[in-house]
Amino acid sequence: MSPPVVTHPLPAPPVGSGSTGSSGSPARPPQAAAVSTQALASWVRNADAELCFTQGLPCIVPQRPAQVPLAQRSWVSCLWSASVGYAVDEWAGRAPERMGALRLAAGYTALHGLAQLAWLGPWARAVQLGSLPLSTTLRSRSQRDTLRRSADTLRAQWPRQPVAVRNIDAADEDLRITLQAQGFTALPARVVYWLDAPRAARASHTKRDLGLLRKGGLIELPDAAFDSAALIDQALALYTQVYRAKHGPRNPDYTAHFLRWARAAGVLQLVGLAQPEAGGELRLVAFAALHRAGDVLSVPLLGYDTTADARQGLYRQLVAWLIHHALTQELRFNFSSGAGDFKRKRGFAPHLEHTLIAPPLRGWAYAPDATFIALAARTSRHLDAAALMALGA
Repeated sequence: MSPPVVTHPLPAPPVGSGSTGSSGSPARPPQAAAVSTQALASWVRNADAELCFTQGLPCIVPQRPAQVPLAQRSWVSCLWSASVGYAVDEWAGRAPERMGALRLAAGYTALHGLAQLAWLGPWARAVQLGSLPLSTTLRSRSQRDTLRRSADTLRAQWPRQPVAVRNIDAADEDLRITLQAQGFTALPARVVYWLDAPRAARASHTKRDLGLLRKGGLIELPDAAFDSAALIDQALALYTQVYRAKHGPRNPDYTAHFLRWARAAGVLQLVGLAQPEAGGELRLVAFAALHRAGDVLSVPLLGYDTTADARQGLYRQLVAWLIHHALTQELRFNFSSGAGDFKRKRGFAPHLEHTLIAPPLRGWAYAPDATFIALAARTSRHLDAAALMALGA
């Protein structure tokens, strides 16, 4: 039986966790109304930023100067890592398979130069409006309305910093149009995969994976099982195997404190697949964190035992569980980015996601940031989902 998944209200930070001034009141950005602030370092070790809750929205504010080495800086706190740094890492990891030494050297030199140039732009300094420290932040209708209505007010809280809104896709067309009218520019960010229910139900790979799940003998663990601190630690160890050991140190280095907070706030619910061991013990071998707003589901964290026998197909079993859950609960499933070929074979359709970004309202950085943003828009105007998939998305 599937665990219950609730539509979360936007959480407030835990009592006593926000940073405060000498008066004991929450720290405030310039010209801001009262803002509750949580340093992200205790939740994401490689995120040098604060999470501010203002006007019912979370906003990620980078720390200046940065506290984390550039090569490890998580993309949840640094848009440069999310857009440029992560792309450079991915390209460097894949290019040797398909390029000769001279082309590889020339390509890497050019890409590295572009990355250094982009570092001078607004991305590393941008405040992310309406974002939690997750790969995909789902927003309720009221949260999207707040962004549409209050973008100028939110920008005024950090007038000398660029601001950005991530995770904008076709369903957010009204929001995109409104923000662009207020000075934001839409830049292609990544290819995300939405479940196409009829295709998924027909897909032979889905049918085989569901069969593997039925025969696998794994025990499903509901969210309540993760009240166990030991199980939270096991889940984080599996996440680390997949995201950080396999895909790189820019992925968030989450802590148990973050998972406990996210579960308590209703931001995430966890589900696990466990293997029976001798003596009746259960060992967690796969898990997923479910993030939901309304009828939309996303999975910003998952993990599985990468050392297990490949014939066990733990990732296939986990994705089969997620597809079955989305279909039976009649949820629209945004499976984020990555593993594109795997997802397409199981009935997921690619969609282009944008990040909207605007220069500071005032200060020395306004003109150069506006120039960088205009240049990025011109050079990326031909990028669509097909072009990004051709590059491996």
